[in-house]
Amino acid sequence: MILPTDAGAPLMSGTHRMISNESTLRHMRTTMIACTFAATAACGLSACKNPDRTTRYQDASTTTMKAVTTAPAPNDNVRTTASDDAVATMPKSSAETIMKMADQSRLVSTDSSSALDLQTIWQSTTAGSGTYGIESVHRIGNELIVADRNNVLTNLRLDSGDTIWKDGSLPRKETIFGIDLFTTKGQDFYYITTDTDVFVIASETGYIVNRQNMVRIPDTTVIRAGENLIFGTASGRIVWHNTKVGYELKANKLASGIVNGPIRVGKNVLAASVDGELMMMSARSGQRFWRKSLKVGIESPPTASNYAAYVADKGQRLTCLELESGQKLWQFFSPSPFVGGPITIGDRVFQFTESEGLSCFDALPLNSPQGRKLWSNEDIQGEVVTAIGNDILIWNAERKMLARIDSDRGDVRSSTTLPMVSIVKASRDAQGKLLLIAASNDGRLQLLESKN
Repeated sequence: MILPTDAGAPLMSGTHRMISNESTLRHMRTTMIACTFAATAACGLSACKNPDRTTRYQDASTTTMKAVTTAPAPNDNVRTTASDDAVATMPKSSAETIMKMADQSRLVSTDSSSALDLQTIWQSTTAGSGTYGIESVHRIGNELIVADRNNVLTNLRLDSGDTIWKDGSLPRKETIFGIDLFTTKGQDFYYITTDTDVFVIASETGYIVNRQNMVRIPDTTVIRAGENLIFGTASGRIVWHNTKVGYELKANKLASGIVNGPIRVGKNVLAASVDGELMMMSARSGQRFWRKSLKVGIESPPTASNYAAYVADKGQRLTCLELESGQKLWQFFSPSPFVGGPITIGDRVFQFTESEGLSCFDALPLNSPQGRKLWSNEDIQGEVVTAIGNDILIWNAERKMLARIDSDRGDVRSSTTLPMVSIVKASRDAQGKLLLIAASNDGRLQLLESKN
């Protein structure tokens, strides 16, 4: 039985389009009628008011800007009597046509989402629509920040897809490694870590209000621990950048560059180096607990459960280490090189290899020093997105295919091709329900949820 471990935890320029609910259907009907009857074509859209932000960070889970303006959006509550009467008398065939047109505009159609037991919540368009495409999507509490490939940022509400602000911009050549929310004197700010500086952004407007210069240049993703931003460098340094004072207060060091970035393991931090070292440290103080060498290089980041850490090395070994001591619990030798790093979900570990596709292992097998492989399926390639019920979702970016896999046997339950999707990212709501974000190169962003 797989239990998801990421519970609670991977747009708009112009007109915002909500295509997944009844209010959207009414709005689209009204628009078509307005095109037919000139008298009702003048029925305008009201300016988008700033959404109620009193509960924006009630369920924070972080799972990257120059002057901005508030984005306009249609107000579905504003209707004329004439248009409402016309909608009520619209023929069934016209309504079906509208629904078909709406479905065709989705990144993930109704048929595709239903095949995976998902349903659409909303779809929107980001500031980079049709220009640079979406580069990354970041969830911070009840909001999303979307960055296009030119570092133009859009801030959206997670529940509705409504734009809070858009056209926030960072220097074009900056690489975004992380976005985190901090509160200072009752005001919320986004701290965006790049490969040169930490940019401080006003959460209400998207304005850049400050920047903190970096003595050590980040080369990895960033995690937050209290007032600190923790990242790795190309020289092997693990840095604690304190946001209150604006510079590095503590650091640790491995012999070579840090792989992908440090990962959070409870109250601690685990880092791996390209030469094959692993180090467990306190997230608060930076104190070292243990340091181990695998004697062979590492290309992909490790992962961890509540009890153990897992790492795949260039020697084709998948190693399980006890969190408390770093002691080896089991080690599996693969007949072919690994593709990417391991992923832990519940009591299972998933790992891709070149010859066997996706393999599934018992996370903590009894009396099995060589590990215990449960199954493998050479036809499955891609990346593990998340758990959905007792299954897992696999995204194959090359084939543009999203598949639902039976985690007990490795069989493909269902799959669908999504030709316009470039990014698939998972999150969870406050109740642990799966949220799936799909993004495209033309700037569209769609949020789906599991039906059960």
